[in-house]
Amino acid sequence: RLGQRPGGGAHAMYFHEGSPPAFQADGLIGREIASVRLMVDVVKEELAALCTCLENSGLLRNGQLAALLHRRRFEGVVRRYPCAWDKTLTDIVHDHGVLHPILRFAGVAAMRQAAARAP
Repeated sequence: RLGQRPGGGAHAMYFHEGSPPAFQADGLIGREIASVRLMVDVVKEELAALCTCLENSGLLRNGQLAALLHRRRFEGVVRRYPCAWDKTLTDIVHDHGVLHPILRFAGVAAMRQAAARAP
């Protein structure tokens, strides 16, 4: 949560109240951090409003942006840490200790659907 630094006047610095003391620095660095935090909050609010507009107009489905971001972040991790993807979902769930938690939380019907779609 952004708040005004106690004792501040017209040029009061804004800071993140939940931040550790190291990030509530005074001086130029502290003002820069506060300014960036304020800008990030504004951009987050604008993004939320834009997503709402796109969803209300039918151009964006609920959860579509989150799914796309997840896919892009996953692809970024794969690029940074390349590895061989030579196992299928069926191979993985049959590894020791994997299948039971999946069945416990997803249920047998969900597992059948996932296995039917696995290569």
